Amino acid sequence: MASKEGVKRTLILCVDRDNDLGVKTAIKTPVIGKEEMLKAATALAMKDPEEADANAMFEAVRLYERLRESADPNEEYEVATITGSEVGGIAADRKVAMELAKVREVFPADGVILVTDGYSDEDILPLIQSRIPVTSVRRVIVKHSKTIEETAALFSRYARMLIEDPRYSRMFLGVPGIIMLILAFLWFFKLLFYGWIAFLTVFGAILLVKGFKLGNLLKRFPPSGEFHIPPPSRNMGIFLYLAGGLTTLVGVYQGVYFLHSYVIPAHGKAMAAQWVLFAPRLLGWFFLRSSILVIAGLCMVILGKAVQWLFLRDSRFWHGVIGIIACAWFQRVLHEASLLLIDPSLPYTGLVTTIVAGTLLISGFMVFLIPVRRRYGAFFRERGRIEG
Repeated sequence: MASKEGVKRTLILCVDRDNDLGVKTAIKTPVIGKEEMLKAATALAMKDPEEADANAMFEAVRLYERLRESADPNEEYEVATITGSEVGGIAADRKVAMELAKVREVFPADGVILVTDGYSDEDILPLIQSRIPVTSVRRVIVKHSKTIEETAALFSRYARMLIEDPRYSRMFLGVPGIIMLILAFLWFFKLLFYGWIAFLTVFGAILLVKGFKLGNLLKRFPPSGEFHIPPPSRNMGIFLYLAGGLTTLVGVYQGVYFLHSYVIPAHGKAMAAQWVLFAPRLLGWFFLRSSILVIAGLCMVILGKAVQWLFLRDSRFWHGVIGIIACAWFQRVLHEASLLLIDPSLPYTGLVTTIVAGTLLISGFMVFLIPVRRRYGAFFRERGRIEG
């Protein structure tokens, strides 16, 4: 159609994104013009009287008639229906865009009045607006609730995703399948009594893998079998982390074992009667027995981080050195505090002296580090040049 200057053309467009028209009636689209629209809408309604797209097409024709009656000579209107694909997604959007281009070749509209059934406005509007201005939207809601329909569409979309997307199908289909196979195997051999054990084992293993991201760790191993050896700084750090953590756990276990084996049996009745007074003593015995190993473990962890900083030429290495000294001296503070908790009648001079001496020691070491940091400042300014 040739374009006339000064004439405003408006297209009344009905979009059937899931192609109900083509699937149910086999009518070729796009459908352009009032008579063709009425034939297509009637055919669709005859196939499915409750079809929302048929009502939207009838509404588009009704709106077309009403606007033509009140239009001035400088206005032209046309009505059309375009369809997408029953597959949905990108295929549907591409078909909608292609048919819209065909309609614009026949009727080069300046704007569009979009008539929809109220279901897929959020999907259709950006697609149409990117090609031609949408001046108005007319929603037709007939014999159904928009909220219910959107909920059903959302549910079907997620159901399809759970089946087709491997990321979700492994969890929601694969895992129940494994459990069912295990239960069937146990039932066949009359061992269904162990079904709960099998279920909890599989479910616990899945939670363990997902919770600690073990799947990501396995992905890091190359399929060729050539394992990447971490740099020395990371090897040393990992070793000290593990050693420190294990030492700390052993220290905590020693403290708990000492309380359970010696302290509680010897003072059981008195503790039950005066638990408020014995709680600090229990804490003191626990610290007295476990503090050396616990503090040693923490120092190993700090040392592991300090070694990594040293290999990376990170100036935070000095923070680690000070942290190790402070943590090591804190064991003496914890020892003196434990003695006071066990026997409050002891003089507190030992605790005060230890705190003061530790403060002076750490302060003096920090002062000592000032010239040392200046001397080796160039080494740490080259941070990140080497990794080990």
